[in-house]
Amino acid sequence: MASLKNKLPTNQNGNYFVDNTCIDCGTCMWISPNVFSENADQSHVHSQPHNYEEEILTLRALFSCPTYSIGYLSKPKLLNEVRESFPVLIEKNIYHLGFHSEKSFGATSYLIRDPRGNLLIDSPKFFKPLAEKINQLGGIKYIFLTHSDDVADHEEYKIFFGAERIIHEADSENYPYEILLKGTNDYKLYDDLVLIPTPGHTKGSVCLLYKNEFLFTGDHLAYETELKHLIGFKSACWYSLSELNHSIEKLNNYQFRSVLPGHGFPFNTNNSEQMKLEIKKSIEYMNS
Repeated sequence: MASLKNKLPTNQNGNYFVDNTCIDCGTCMWISPNVFSENADQSHVHSQPHNYEEEILTLRALFSCPTYSIGYLSKPKLLNEVRESFPVLIEKNIYHLGFHSEKSFGATSYLIRDPRGNLLIDSPKFFKPLAEKINQLGGIKYIFLTHSDDVADHEEYKIFFGAERIIHEADSENYPYEILLKGTNDYKLYDDLVLIPTPGHTKGSVCLLYKNEFLFTGDHLAYETELKHLIGFKSACWYSLSELNHSIEKLNNYQFRSVLPGHGFPFNTNNSEQMKLEIKKSIEYMNS
């Protein structure tokens, strides 16, 4: 829980605040952009929630904050209701799990609910009530890890569900993963679920394409609100910038309309052709 004595002075007065333990992961800003924004490399409350919807999003941000840096003066009436609402349905059978982990610098984790076996994409903190809620949705068959940065508490989820973990061998280090991807060829887990090696951020970074609609990108690609288009992370490229650029260009070979990143803002378009224009902007930015 955030400490009132460490409350950042830039917070707008009101019930909610951010304290100085914030690591500027950006989680609260994409979940509740009307309430949270960045100031001096930390997040703060720039506007208190004004309605029911903003209150809900603020509390989702609170439960997703990896460092427990969001606090309140008086207990919100919706606190327990929002905590119990995770996993939160995003669209169709795609869920946001919340409870981001500081081990992954606040990376977002997702659940695909599928009759052939549910898939966890990257790992949140292990929180038993969350695991039990996932169990009610059918459990987890596979844990897909986009790259080595965002594995967090994968071991605990593997044990709880008896799931098989998937990662590229270039990012596997010494962990005993069950399924190792190799090389640069695509891997089909299901007919409509394709794992696409996209080296750059790390040598073993991999994206996941689901139903030619949803692209889960890890730290490969996200929406930049100031530039107003998709970008690769130039300043956080741990392996190869040239490979990162090549991997972004590679995405032109696929159809999708939604980008769901590990870090940064999600991005949706009406169709895959519009997405190709966004990919073009990203390539131009990366080569500038």
